[in-house]
Amino acid sequence: MLIASQPARSCPACGAADSRFLFYSFDQYPYVDCLRCGTWYVPHVVDERMFEEYYKRSSEAYEIVERFTRQRLEPQRADADRARVSAYFSEVEPLVGTDLRNYLDVGCGVGHSLEVAAERGWNACGLETSTSIIEAGRRRGLRIFHPDEVRLEQTFGLVSLWGDS
Repeated sequence: MLIASQPARSCPACGAADSRFLFYSFDQYPYVDCLRCGTWYVPHVVDERMFEEYYKRSSEAYEIVERFTRQRLEPQRADADRARVSAYFSEVEPLVGTDLRNYLDVGCGVGHSLEVAAERGWNACGLETSTSIIEAGRRRGLRIFHPDEVRLEQTFGLVSLWGDS
């Protein structure tokens, strides 16, 4: 089991190391609860490296990620994503000064939010952990980076963590 080989971690809410086992999820992740604060959590580090290893081991899982990426880029889906993100920008732009139009999308997916931002005059970049999704965005000329490959030292007027963009 891949998760069992991951490093242990403390409670993400309070940092305590004391916990007790609760159950295994349907996908065999162990869950514990913190004896200090009661938070339920997976007691192992679950990060992009673990998923990349999983995709190497499972061609079926890798194909799901690839299919997801292709679906996000289909014109009808892409247009719907861009319309949704454009509506978000319409709401938040009045709150951000025109002198601070640097935008960072954490977990930017294939980059539809970055496209919308650029069309609206923002200097846009995104962070993503999936190698195939990063490559798909870069092929379209977007500034998408893996968190390990860049250190962002600029000031951002808007940082988003929107889903499915």
